[in-house]
Amino acid sequence: MITKFKVTIPPLDANLKIDGVAVVKNQEYPISKQADMTLDVLGRAVPYDTFRFKVGNDDANWSAEMTATINVQVNNQTPVVTLLDIFIPTTISASGESYPYIINSQVSFNDSTDRYKIDLISPKDGYIVINGQNAKIGVTYRLCDLVTMAFVSTAAIDSKNALTTIYISPGNVNEWGASTPLNITTKGNLSSVINGTSNTDTIL
Repeated sequence: MITKFKVTIPPLDANLKIDGVAVVKNQEYPISKQADMTLDVLGRAVPYDTFRFKVGNDDANWSAEMTATINVQVNNQTPVVTLLDIFIPTTISASGESYPYIINSQVSFNDSTDRYKIDLISPKDGYIVINGQNAKIGVTYRLCDLVTMAFVSTAAIDSKNALTTIYISPGNVNEWGASTPLNITTKGNLSSVINGTSNTDTIL
């Protein structure tokens, strides 16, 4: 009866783990631990990598070495971002104090996207905040960080139609999609926010 296994040659480009800890070459593991084995990969390919292993029993008998092949399917779909123009008030208070305005609802990605980055902010009548920190141009952010993405206007309180354009690129482990502009127009110290496409047909 098979009761244990060991990895004799680990994969080169993947990280094989058991219970979150890297597998040790030639260390014996209970066969039940196969269910807890995970694989971290850094890219995609078919085949991607291999590793070799043996199975054994309590009598110290081991099988011949066997090879496991790792296939990581390649997603050939290019990452795409879809953006809707935004119209926002300049400030939230008469004192002219700026505040973050959440803009994640205006940004959506296709299924092949798992990351994004800010390529350019032009002209700079405001800045982007992600996870409470000023976003940096060229830094890669996780898709889950999108929920915190906000814009802070630096336009004057009485500014009308101050336009800031944010260029966003969608990406995945294989490639980056086209950088796309998100237009944010500051409409002055409005009491309501106009939200939607350039037609501005929805008022919240």
